[in-house]
Amino acid sequence: MVHIDAYNISFLFFSTYLFLNFKIEDFGKLKNLVKISLLTGPILMILFTAYYLPSIDFEKNPAEKRVLYLLEKTDDKFIILGPENVKIGEYQYKVTHNGIYSYAPIYHNLSSAGGWFPQAMNITYFKKLKGLSLSDNCHDLKMYLDELGVVYIIGVNEKCDFLERCGLEKVDDSEICLFKN
Repeated sequence: MVHIDAYNISFLFFSTYLFLNFKIEDFGKLKNLVKISLLTGPILMILFTAYYLPSIDFEKNPAEKRVLYLLEKTDDKFIILGPENVKIGEYQYKVTHNGIYSYAPIYHNLSSAGGWFPQAMNITYFKKLKGLSLSDNCHDLKMYLDELGVVYIIGVNEKCDFLERCGLEKVDDSEICLFKN
C-alpha cells in the first residue's frame, strides 16, 4: 500500500510543474477558475488527507493502553521491540509502534530511538536500529542499545523473555514488559 501522502506530493509536484509552465493569460476565460482553484485546492487536499489518514485511538486497545501505562514509568529514551500484534489472553491486539513513537514526545516529553519516518534517518543510524530490532543475541542487543542511547525497552510477547535472559533490569512484567538498560 502506498501512503496517501505520496499521492498528495506527486499531485502537488505535477500540478505545480504544469502551472508554472503556463502563463495566466493563456487561460483566457478560465482565469477566474484558476484563481479560485488556487485557493480551494490546498483546502480540499488538507480535508482529503485529514479524512483518509488513520487516527490513532489509544482508548479502545488494551495493548496500547498497557504501553501508555509503561511510558509513565520511563523518563529517558526508549524503544519498542517485538511484533505489532500482541496476544493478551485469547485476543490479538495491535500496538502501533509509530503511533506510540509520535504520542510519547507530545504527551510524555520522551524521545525514542525509533521514529515515524525511517527514510529521513542517517543510514548508519538506520542500520543500528534495524540491527537492534533483529538482534537475537544479548551481546549485540546491549551493543546496539548503548550505541543508540536507549535506556528503556518496551518488549512485546516473546521479546520479554529474551530481554530477561540478557540480564536487563526488569521494571514491569506482563505480555508487554518494560526493561531498563
